[in-house]
Amino acid sequence: MARHKMNKWIPITIILFMIAIVAGLYYYQTQQAQVTSSTFVNPDWARLECAPTDAYEGITTIYPVADNRVITCGADEYTDECRLTIKNMGGSWTTGGTVSFYLNNQRYQIQTDDLDTVIYMDAGEQFLYEYSFGGSSDKVKIIKEWRPWKLYRFVGGAKWTVNSANCDITSSTKANIRSEDYTGARLYREGGEGTKWMNYINAWNYGPATNVFKHDSYGEVYCNAGQIFDIVELHMADGKLVKVDPQYSDTLPSGDVVSGQGSKLGNVECCPNEPNCGDDFEFEETTPTCFTDSQCLNAGGPIPVSNNQYLVYKCLSGLCTQTGPFSVECTTNAACPTGQVCDLSTTNYGKCITQIGKDYCGDGICGLGETADNCPKDCKADLSCEWWQDSYTSETKDYGALYWRFFIPGVDPVTNPISGCKTSGWVYMLIVGGFVLAIIIMIIYLPKKSNRRR
Repeated sequence: MARHKMNKWIPITIILFMIAIVAGLYYYQTQQAQVTSSTFVNPDWARLECAPTDAYEGITTIYPVADNRVITCGADEYTDECRLTIKNMGGSWTTGGTVSFYLNNQRYQIQTDDLDTVIYMDAGEQFLYEYSFGGSSDKVKIIKEWRPWKLYRFVGGAKWTVNSANCDITSSTKANIRSEDYTGARLYREGGEGTKWMNYINAWNYGPATNVFKHDSYGEVYCNAGQIFDIVELHMADGKLVKVDPQYSDTLPSGDVVSGQGSKLGNVECCPNEPNCGDDFEFEETTPTCFTDSQCLNAGGPIPVSNNQYLVYKCLSGLCTQTGPFSVECTTNAACPTGQVCDLSTTNYGKCITQIGKDYCGDGICGLGETADNCPKDCKADLSCEWWQDSYTSETKDYGALYWRFFIPGVDPVTNPISGCKTSGWVYMLIVGGFVLAIIIMIIYLPKKSNRRR
């Protein structure tokens, strides 16, 4: 009888135990996702950006190059610039190994011992390759390289490739981006926020309300990245009042949707939790003294405040002092006309300029990395002559074997610069003067000796 009663309570005990486990799990999940008055939801920002690769990853080799071949840039390559490296593959004996051709209506001559010729093309350009009479134009190899633009994702200082083919936003990534952040399906190689790059919420972090401040005009606001937002107040079932980030949205275990639709109130100079930022959302003058402009904000360089204005912090009377704003043509490429970029160099800051090809050997400028050894066309050798010598520079004309360049119409001789040291003119004058002086002394001295013999 006692055993029968014990068996009766076993299933009841198991059922009660299972109910206790389910209730405990539900309570745990509820506590994990529950938003209380002591928490605040902060966004974890990420960025998508359309940018070129650091190195020339795309490459195409054209050899041999046919007559009237059209070389394009950007037609099949997602890039804004192409680099053409032109190599002499060895001309015929009649040309002495030299090749000549026309590219983009400009004639080129490359000798066997010349460095490779490098030319840059903008996307959309087309260069026509034409043979030159008697120039072994078919003995030329052209290597076209480009830096493809890709879609990158930046999160917490890390960088990932989202799309290696172009800047189209993949469906898996787009699903995590709120429609108010970006409504399109791709980014582009030019433009500003929302066109070339965009910020979006990657995740939500629960923590103390460190970004909530009192604003003189709007009251309690949420401040982040120089922007202030309205704060949504949610009244919970237990009567508690919760402050929620205006861009927060989540579903609680109960099925209730907790969201905030607070609007952006405006832009501010800084948030009070940032260094040197006061309660008025503006940067305060710091007491530490400065000695040079480089110790001030942005090392004393321009700080854009709009598309055509910037500020500068200079060291004045031992304090970093704001000067400006100053008006310029641009502070970003988006402010410039199509085909131009904004020059942000310190010597020409804020001017829209037309971007041209990069320096190359043979452009007449001894650029960075060019020397008399690797680019004698642009860089003259640094001759060190003796004290009794002068340096000189001259040119020689090479007509090729059997003077073939002289007899073929339209083919010019190759001009080669020559530099060296030669004896200074004053040395010759000194020798001649010494010789003349010696003769005069001999003329004067010899008669005196003859008179003594008499």
